[in-house]
Amino acid sequence: MNEVVVNIELGDARKATSKLWAKELKRVDVTKDNGYAFEGRFLNREKSKAGWKYNKLDDTVPVGAFVVAVEECGSWNYPGQNIVLYRATEDGLKEIYRNEWKASTKKEAIRAIAEIVNQSNVEEEILREQLRSLVEKYSKERILEILNEL
Repeated sequence: MNEVVVNIELGDARKATSKLWAKELKRVDVTKDNGYAFEGRFLNREKSKAGWKYNKLDDTVPVGAFVVAVEECGSWNYPGQNIVLYRATEDGLKEIYRNEWKASTKKEAIRAIAEIVNQSNVEEEILREQLRSLVEKYSKERILEILNEL
């Protein structure tokens, strides 16, 4: 399976109102109303002597994977954070969703991200079922020939 380099800068942790992080998203638990709703593995950061200055990720995820990140936004006087959902594609990460990550918007953001991830899983299952049907009708080799022509 192809891997995609995760190239996200989370920002300056001193300008955020809480921790900055990113995960390869496996599942969303909508019964929780904070970052614990997002289940998956934390992504590695680049090593830096001045850790507060440099919050850039240094990791890979498989193509098709979702990455959820809490990134710094705002200014020194008005610090804040955004929650961002990315999808790994052959061309890199594609931003799918962005919202403020604060107490009044967390539940809304969690539900929206869960809906996006669940819809994607449904679409993939439909595609798998269609492929199974084609494999029954034609040979795997013939299907691969057609795909290679594309």
